[in-house]
Parts: sequence; C-alpha cells; structure tokens
Amino acid sequence: MGGWFQMAAVAALMLAAAGAASAQPFPSRPVHIFVPYPAGGGVDVLTRTLGDVVAKQWGQSVVVENRPGAGGVIASQAVVTSAPESE
Repeated sequence: MGGWFQMAAVAALMLAAAGAASAQPFPSRPVHIFVPYPAGGGVDVLTRTLGDVVAKQWGQSVVVENRPGAGGVIASQAVVTSAPESE
C-alpha cells in the first residue's frame, strides 16, 4: 500500500507543478526529475508518463533520473547539488 501512496503523491506534485507553471514563463532548459527508486518500478513508470505530459505542455524536455539507494538520500543529494533552474 505504501507504493500506491507514493505514486499518488508524485502524481499530485507533478499536476500541481504543471498548474503553477502555466502562470510562469516556460523553463529555458530541460527539467530534471530525480526519482529515488530503481527504473522499471511503478513510481518510475508514473513519473515518466507524467513527465511526457508536462514536457508537451511546457514545450521543454523533461529528464527522469533514477537515483535509488540510502532511503532516498542519494536522490536528495542530487537535487541539492544540481544547478538552479533560475539564474
């Protein structure tokens, strides 16, 4: 049951981000989404599917990067050390 909750949470966040982005200028470069689970799982498939939808709405590519391990710490560190979206 925890997996379904996590997928629903990711879906809600993606939809909220898509709604918020419609009022702002489109991203000027590809958007990266870090997934703290291995490729091929339910969260990965859902994230890639929603990433395709958001990419079409934004007119910008969405890159899904799987960073499993350490209870999500590896993905969190990747987010913290990534380049900021706005300059």
